[in-house]
Amino acid sequence: MRKIKNHNLLSVLAMYLAEEFSNLNSISISIENDQITPSCAIKSIKIKSRGSVQVFINEYMEDVILPVDLKEGNEIRIKNLNKRQSSLTFSIHTVNGTQKIDESTMSFMDGIYNSGIQRWSCKDLQQKTPKRENKNDFKFCCIKCSSPIIDSSNINMFYDMPSEFWSEMMEFWHCHKPDIRKNEFSKNYNGNLKPKGNDAIIGSYYVLVNSSASEIQDSQVTCAQCNHVLGSLMEDTQKLLKWNLKLITDAKVDAYPPSLHLYNLLMNEVNLSATRKFIISSKYNDEIRSFYVWVLNIGINASFGSTIINRGIKVAYNTTPSTSGIEV
Repeated sequence: MRKIKNHNLLSVLAMYLAEEFSNLNSISISIENDQITPSCAIKSIKIKSRGSVQVFINEYMEDVILPVDLKEGNEIRIKNLNKRQSSLTFSIHTVNGTQKIDESTMSFMDGIYNSGIQRWSCKDLQQKTPKRENKNDFKFCCIKCSSPIIDSSNINMFYDMPSEFWSEMMEFWHCHKPDIRKNEFSKNYNGNLKPKGNDAIIGSYYVLVNSSASEIQDSQVTCAQCNHVLGSLMEDTQKLLKWNLKLITDAKVDAYPPSLHLYNLLMNEVNLSATRKFIISSKYNDEIRSFYVWVLNIGINASFGSTIINRGIKVAYNTTPSTSGIEV
């Protein structure tokens, strides 16, 4: 997560960033405002509620929404207060903070961690799609033209990927290859998991199927209606990326945020190889843009404005990629 200075705001308004450091039992707060100077008067810093702190600077007042709730009745202790030109930083001591989330401030990371259910996983689909004749009824459609790509009525069974690196770990966990139970996905022992027949495997940011209402062009899976790229062909299996699809049930439409796709992709690479440096390339208006991204920390609780992020990723980035790192 990065802090962005909004130049459209009036000078009397401030930007703030509050970040929890759970291991230190503290919350670091940074406020940017034109009225702040090294000699300005900090009149008071007090708890407004369990989830916010009120800061009075000269004649200016700022309500800082915290990423966690403070313990009831806890008196805050101010540490490391530092006044600079246009910025104020300090930390407050907190004990036993608890996450707080509501729909109005929910971030894209909460789809994974807040409810414990990944977006469009089997459990998520069971909860948000109607059931007809003892089977959930929904369609995965092209994000661009809404043409149906996967119809649940044509899939025998949906399975969640046990973990992104289950296949790699199998070689370490078993000295003999396990038997494959009937109607479950199979493993060809070259590092790929494949669905059987008309089954489907749902990963963190993709869906694996053997066939769909799409076309194959140069190892890419494209929409048969509008030719939009949906994913890639992995041997004989189609790997459809969730952010290129939308979930349609009756009159309801649910899209998969591209940011959540990137989040899952980075988390998978960090968990697989402990790599923290990446080169991310994106195509925008026929122009390839590349970013050098360094994952500083994961599992961050932070807030800015009215937005609260739980268990997010804190990154530093440069628009001129380094030659080192993994390209994703």
